Amino acid sequence: QLTGTIPSSIGSLTALTYFNLALNQLTGTIPPSIGSLTALDIIALDRNQLGGPISPSIGNLAKLGYLDFSVNTPGFWKAVPAEVLALTNANLNFGTLVDPTYLAIPPSPPPSPPPS
Repeated sequence: QLTGTIPSSIGSLTALTYFNLALNQLTGTIPPSIGSLTALDIIALDRNQLGGPISPSIGNLAKLGYLDFSVNTPGFWKAVPAEVLALTNANLNFGTLVDPTYLAIPPSPPPSPPPS
């Protein structure tokens, strides 16, 4: 299991399409530099100990098809910026910490990883 924070240098991996650090013990916030990863199709950061605020820069990820922030620090979802909610092509999963009527986004199972 990974512990610690997600480094801001993650933003230099601009060709990254699949970012899965689920089921770890990551803490802190998601760095704004993640908004530089414009090739991302999947972000899975569920089941960690991440907290808010969620960076509006995630709204830059126009190719994003799936984002899972479920089962993190309680209240993490309360800071979801409008830029992230505007990702209409993405399946956004904030999990059981969210009242589904608030976001009007039904939860879905995660997609399979892209072929190698």
